[in-house]
Amino acid sequence: MRQVLENSKETLVSVNDELKALRQYLEVEVLRLENRLSFEIEELGDQDLEECLIPALLLQPIVENSIWHGILHRPDKSGHIHIQLKSSKDFLYIDIRDDGVGRQFHQQEKKDHQSSGLDITRKRLKLMEEIYKKPFKVQVTDREKDGKACGTTVSFIIPVIIEKMPLWSKQC
Repeated sequence: MRQVLENSKETLVSVNDELKALRQYLEVEVLRLENRLSFEIEELGDQDLEECLIPALLLQPIVENSIWHGILHRPDKSGHIHIQLKSSKDFLYIDIRDDGVGRQFHQQEKKDHQSSGLDITRKRLKLMEEIYKKPFKVQVTDREKDGKACGTTVSFIIPVIIEKMPLWSKQC
């Protein structure tokens, strides 16, 4: 949890630091859920993730939503989260895929509910776009198999950032 607190002090952190905090969070959740949760973090591509920066605490709220709103609503209250990072010269592509109940389950329950975590993430990415003059994107896709919801994928496209802008080097 210390890593999460350290990362929360920063606007941008290395991808490796973000993944370290995310791994620790997921390991605690695995214990809390008595091993009914499994996860995998897969890194592909040609960028050194230690040098790449992303918005701090970008991934953890999405993974938390996957657990609380997807996996824990399955009849067996168990599931899997797969996180894949692909890097190219210019962009990081991050997919967070779960095998939870999907968004339709909650849309039937709460027609007026909007995910505040996702809304805050979109606003943060919009601000990053304005500062860096590069696209920061998030997309949510419902997964289906045989016409039935079988989870959700949240995909990020983040430009490769190697150094912080002067504005971001100080605490806001």
